[in-house]
Amino acid sequence: MSGPIEGEVGTDRTGYVLGDTIVANATLKNSSSTKVKQTVLGLALRVTYRAHGREKVVPRMIVAQNGPACNPGKTINLNNVQLQVPDLMPSNNSLKVIKFDYVIMLRGYLRTCTFDSRTYAVVTIGSVPRSLPPPGYAASREYPDLNAPNPASGEKQGVTNDAFYDWNQPAFIYK
Repeated sequence: MSGPIEGEVGTDRTGYVLGDTIVANATLKNSSSTKVKQTVLGLALRVTYRAHGREKVVPRMIVAQNGPACNPGKTINLNNVQLQVPDLMPSNNSLKVIKFDYVIMLRGYLRTCTFDSRTYAVVTIGSVPRSLPPPGYAASREYPDLNAPNPASGEKQGVTNDAFYDWNQPAFIYK
């Protein structure tokens, strides 16, 4: 019995932001005569380098969950695996020389081969915060009174709208 090792990966959606939980499902079907000694399902950064008409792809696992081994002729399912999105730079595909994207990667480690079985599902990571600060968070901070007179000139520092950006905060604070 010698056949392929096939993998399938799926997620609950394709777009996530920092702090979200990715719910991933995967199936590995081992039709070969080789044992898959370990499986790993995780969020990976896949970097593609381009130069002189050639490409090199380098995946790097960021968050991972270990799975079971898969004997020859067997199938394993990894269901509802939860992966927390850490602080990452957002997905960006606008560069010509280097491209990076995020993928959910199912990897099967083989004992007898230098190449492992890998299956990908591309996901997008955004930079929008998942939620607003908890109630009372902004009120507990002391902010300068922007309508107070400037000590140097004595003129008022007016604010044109009710929102201002505090550079010490990760998001806009609305008053």
